Amino acid sequence: MDQHRWTNTWAHKTFVTPHIFGDLTGVVACLPEEGDFWSRVSEIENLPMKDHDWCYTHGCYCPAASPETAADVDFSGLPCEENSRCNINRQFLNGRFANVYAVWAKRHKKLKTPLAILENTLDPLQHLETC
Repeated sequence: MDQHRWTNTWAHKTFVTPHIFGDLTGVVACLPEEGDFWSRVSEIENLPMKDHDWCYTHGCYCPAASPETAADVDFSGLPCEENSRCNINRQFLNGRFANVYAVWAKRHKKLKTPLAILENTLDPLQHLETC
């Protein structure tokens, strides 16, 4: 919301207030817990998506997976503990957050988001090796 306010001030115009949703996995029901990553992705692809989800900006259920209300640009930061070299028990695609990545991709495929930016943290050990 700070970014939204700054953009409105900088551009001297009022842009539509963005929707801010919580747990992304809430837009599909009954997430699979068994099987490897790719079998879960296949199951998630076949799950229906909810049209509305709780929006923290507006304090009500807003359209969450409707192409008519999709953003032109999406900035996302997904849980990365499973992939971090700082986690000695990392599980990559078999970790507890793997479904989030599959749901994120499913949502953007459905919405046909023109530009989706997924934040990625620099590997801390790689940074040390380049110093």
